[in-house]
Amino acid sequence: MSAYLIRRLIQIPIVLVGITLLTFLVVHLSPGDPAAIMAGPGSSPEDVANIRHQLGLDKSLPQQYLDYMGRILRGDFGRSLIRGVSVAEDLKYAFVNTFNLVVVARIWSLIVAIPLGVIAAVRQNSIWDRLCMAGSLLGLSLPTFWVGLILMSIFSLRLGWLPLSGMGESSMWTLDGLKYAILPAFTLGAPQVASLARLTRSTMLEVLRQDYIRTARAKGLSERIVIYKHALKNASLPITTIIGMQTGYMLAGTVVIESVFAWPGLGRLSVLSILARDFPLIQGTILVIALFFVLVNLAVDLTYSWLDPRIKY
Repeated sequence: MSAYLIRRLIQIPIVLVGITLLTFLVVHLSPGDPAAIMAGPGSSPEDVANIRHQLGLDKSLPQQYLDYMGRILRGDFGRSLIRGVSVAEDLKYAFVNTFNLVVVARIWSLIVAIPLGVIAAVRQNSIWDRLCMAGSLLGLSLPTFWVGLILMSIFSLRLGWLPLSGMGESSMWTLDGLKYAILPAFTLGAPQVASLARLTRSTMLEVLRQDYIRTARAKGLSERIVIYKHALKNASLPITTIIGMQTGYMLAGTVVIESVFAWPGLGRLSVLSILARDFPLIQGTILVIALFFVLVNLAVDLTYSWLDPRIKY
């Protein structure tokens, strides 16, 4: 296990360097000039050239990349070209907001999806199975931005039960703060509930047909113990895999949700930075999302040996 962990930890910097290089090339080779945006309309070519020189954009791409990596290794993400503030501070604030939103969405989606999948598998072809699968198909089919707008229209504009958008001034982990998180967290977690419930059902159906499940029932064990202690635990490996992948995609997929609900997180920050051609901010947001995704996958891989002691790395 320790050797495997060391190998995976060594791979993380290599993956992140590849991501920074790809992001750097895409950002700098795409159309648009941040110096011209900063200079404003009607500015002279001399003003634009001076701004490019101040920002170091007149250097060659290899030199700009080496300068960027040198700052990253020192923990310096640079300063926003448009806002003029520290990128690290922006990323810290936005990441905390997005992470809290993902945690709420992940918790409620797990509480709903796994029991739904288990019920659908145990009562295969029953009305409960059909309802669960129909609801899952509906959740996968509806666009998230449309779901968010409908929820805002019903619960905010018509009923007035929940805030329309934003995050509020209170901490998210207070009653007032959670009110702001309910709609975006529900919208973010709904597609995850659908896919996870379907996977749980299919995996449980496969496990319930195994011989050791028949043996456990023949021994007189209660159905609850057979289902949750034996079947669900042995079906947890693929479920854990999809949970890890979903969690990473949820962080990266908050772009639409945060834009709809004006949630001040990484997704909304990345959209604003792309529209403003803010190179340091774009690269910083992508790097943080990539690092989170890599760490989540590492945690999932390490969880396998705990769920199934037969797995040896």
